[in-house]
Amino acid sequence: MNTTDPARSARDELRALGAATGGSILDGIPVVSAVLGGTATFRVIQARSGRSALALAAGLGAAITTYGVVENLVDARRSELYRASHTSPDRTAALPTTDAQMMARLQSAAVQAARRDAATHATSLDSGKTLLTNEQLWQGHPDGTATAELPGGTTLTYRPVPVSEHNYVRHTYLLTRPDADEPVEVHTMGGLVHLIEQAHAGAADAGTTPEPATLGAQDKPLEDPGVDSPSGETEVSSDTVAAHEETAAASEPTGEPLPAPQSTAAPAA
Repeated sequence: MNTTDPARSARDELRALGAATGGSILDGIPVVSAVLGGTATFRVIQARSGRSALALAAGLGAAITTYGVVENLVDARRSELYRASHTSPDRTAALPTTDAQMMARLQSAAVQAARRDAATHATSLDSGKTLLTNEQLWQGHPDGTATAELPGGTTLTYRPVPVSEHNYVRHTYLLTRPDADEPVEVHTMGGLVHLIEQAHAGAADAGTTPEPATLGAQDKPLEDPGVDSPSGETEVSSDTVAAHEETAAASEPTGEPLPAPQSTAAPAA
């Protein structure tokens, strides 16, 4: 990209400053001339006629006439100084001579325009002009978009969307969050703050380890046989249980008839 040398840049800045100062001086010349002409006329007429009303009318007429004459005289020169003071260094720089240089200039211009557009149209969100309208916050891109890095790992993207049927450009702002796959369009500063807080809370939750769940009654583990039973409960050995079972089985009645009792008496002689 072709650029001007430092000496030429300094001369351009000095010329622009001088033109701005000269333009300001020329802007005040018609007003000063009108005041001086009106005052002089008022004093002369009052001294000769002694009538204040007549002198005042004559002074006003003289002031208006003087202002118009001087305004026409300085108008052409003032226009030249105004154009010189508002000429940017890019307009005085040499134009590119190759396609590569021209493309580089075009991309640089697109980046600068994206940054400026993002900051300018951010008043739809930041009406107080406290943060988003700062051009230094934005990073422009050659495709016309611009991005701003915000807390919580979020990114605010400015994207101009042409609307062909209405022949205008819709300026949109999209917030990309690490916990969401798709960006969300933002319309207010309050909505932007809420989305950033959600993203920050989600990141904090993801960084914590969840505590183990409390076991329920149905999930109670089996007691270890080697551990003593709670008070009020007595463990019974397997031999004792078997003996009780045999006794109970023997004591249960059966369907067979009982044997007849045998007599112990001696037989008769």
